[in-house]
Amino acid sequence: MTHRIAVSLLLLMGLTHAHAQSNRTLELAPFAPLADQDFLILIQDEWLDGCLGTVEMSITAEKIAIFARAANPPPGVGCTDAPVPFRRIFNPRAAAPGFDFGEALFVEYFFDAGDGPELRSGYAGNFRTDSAGTFPVQTGSWVTPGIASSGLFIDQQRDIMTALLADYDEDGKAVWFYGAGRVTGSAFSAPLQRFDEVDCVTEPCERVAAGETGRIDIVMRGFDEIVVAVDGLPLSARIDQTEARVYQRLPFSRDAALAATPPELPDLTGRWLVGIRSDLGRPEDYRPYDIAFDRVGRIDDRTGYFFLAREVGGMEEPRTFELICVEAEGLSAPGSCVIADYVDDGPNRCTLVDVNWRRVGIERAHGQASCNSNFILESVFDMFRVAFPANDPGSRR
Repeated sequence: MTHRIAVSLLLLMGLTHAHAQSNRTLELAPFAPLADQDFLILIQDEWLDGCLGTVEMSITAEKIAIFARAANPPPGVGCTDAPVPFRRIFNPRAAAPGFDFGEALFVEYFFDAGDGPELRSGYAGNFRTDSAGTFPVQTGSWVTPGIASSGLFIDQQRDIMTALLADYDEDGKAVWFYGAGRVTGSAFSAPLQRFDEVDCVTEPCERVAAGETGRIDIVMRGFDEIVVAVDGLPLSARIDQTEARVYQRLPFSRDAALAATPPELPDLTGRWLVGIRSDLGRPEDYRPYDIAFDRVGRIDDRTGYFFLAREVGGMEEPRTFELICVEAEGLSAPGSCVIADYVDDGPNRCTLVDVNWRRVGIERAHGQASCNSNFILESVFDMFRVAFPANDPGSRR
């Protein structure tokens, strides 16, 4: 049975990808893990009050279970009444080295408010053996508002990323942590090497040396938003290393004379693998589509670009859908698109939130699709580039 995804153009102006993802309590990065690579599980939820709680992961042959348990304070101990958001990132392969996860992955997230665990989210699917692609993020300086005087610098060259974390240790001395590794889909994990000042014995000196290591895990959420967790680092006590934090890229400005002229069209033409991710409520549904530019129009007071996607595969009446994109607000910002009239094979009716596009070299785009299944879950619409058009310079990369 098919169903139609209808999307309001109002989403173009009112709802970003970051907002769309904010309601998901469980995310996998990459969304379909590879059989031989690290994958990350991001949990984001709210404690009932200021008493907080604990989050633990259990790994068995049957499944990965994550339990968030609200704290039960002793009598007479009061807590603030307001809910407190929390985020945790788990790396199952790092937590259980050598464990055989088999061919399939089953993940469940439970929240226990004191009256027993409640299933809130889940994932079921097979490990993939092909490439997960590479999620692009902005090279530059990143900060998280919750930690003053802490910074993260990221450089990404295709599927290789380097990360430099600058902070202070337990004694208040400046310290730097450096790591490099391969990006797998939207996940990055790497060991960190510590660099700090050398205490010279015989004479004063100014140099740094490498020392002990820890680890960094990054879930890439969008063009300029990531979720970061570190572990095992000798940082100051003001940093809770069990908590994952959202980092935003610093929007540095530059002289107008240095601004390059952007291309007129979003970089979306070509062949893509398109579909809805698998979850506990629906099967995986990916098919190849050719995307071609259709026309330019106006959406409110902004330029709109209309693209037509046609299914590939020799069907008598191939399926089609439309991508409607609006121009970026400045060179440093991604534009946004919505998908209209997309039809898939799932049994549930879904609505699709907008996806972001980059003007140069986009290879993957995705947005949340909320479905009325029997599970309290959100599916995700994905697009993976398979090939550039023959006359596109990007096809020669």
